[in-house]
Amino acid sequence: MTTKERKIMVGVDASQESMFALFWCITNLIADTPNVKLVLLYVKPPPLLHSFNVAWNMFPSYFVSAVEKHGKDLANSVMERAGNIYKNLHHQYQNGESNWVRRCKVCDMQCGSET
Repeated sequence: MTTKERKIMVGVDASQESMFALFWCITNLIADTPNVKLVLLYVKPPPLLHSFNVAWNMFPSYFVSAVEKHGKDLANSVMERAGNIYKNLHHQYQNGESNWVRRCKVCDMQCGSET
């Protein structure tokens, strides 16, 4: 009898709390448990320029590219830190809409918070 794969999602960002949540999840929910898939969720914050309520075409293209590159670099940095905690992490990046989380059909979600 094969057991169904169980998916656990951990929300990560640049904070220590999210890295602790990932570590806790690995040691308490995933370690020595068969058929568990770890899904890391990193939500990129909107660029600072969105808060100014201005059109992107008012800025030179090199500036917009630099802002987008910074967002990608931040995401890569977070995933690299997560990879240092979980050595078996197979990187699979996927950009998508928020409803992707629902379609992922995770059975548990962990998030770190400062208390």
